Amino acid sequence: MSCRIKLYETTRTAPHSYVSLRATSVQLVAVEQANLTNCSTVQPNKRLIGGGYGVDLPFIPGSFAYQVAIVDIAQVYAGATVSNLNGAMPGDVEVVVFKMPMSAIGNLAGGASAAQVRTATLTYSSWSPEEKQAILSVMNALGSLRGSTASTVVDFLGQYERALVDRGIDPGLF
Repeated sequence: MSCRIKLYETTRTAPHSYVSLRATSVQLVAVEQANLTNCSTVQPNKRLIGGGYGVDLPFIPGSFAYQVAIVDIAQVYAGATVSNLNGAMPGDVEVVVFKMPMSAIGNLAGGASAAQVRTATLTYSSWSPEEKQAILSVMNALGSLRGSTASTVVDFLGQYERALVDRGIDPGLF
């Protein structure tokens, strides 16, 4: 059984629409939610038979919930997770991935909470709404997979942490 994940990005020109994400540096893996172990191998984004870009994540079906973890090893696109998927049924999921901001938010005051960092992200005037969504997506992905000891997932966590550190955000909060 497999889950087909199609990836999209927003166009840069108005009116904004979604187009297939062609970046081959984007990778995906299916992760069982209960124990945070990968239940598929890592697959790179590629052209799909039938059109579009994404991956077919193969795994043995079972009575479990899983999530799909997405990472861009080039750090151009935000990492993300799509949670609460049914491991007993094949399916198709379409995901919009946002580009990361190039600039950092600046160092936040020491002792900031996760809520304060989220608020700072949402009110940071130098980032577009899509860039803010990208940062929030990485925060959520990091929190969703934190605690896993599976090497593949740990690699993804490292990429998420690096993405936040590069933008002046402490990943330890998530």
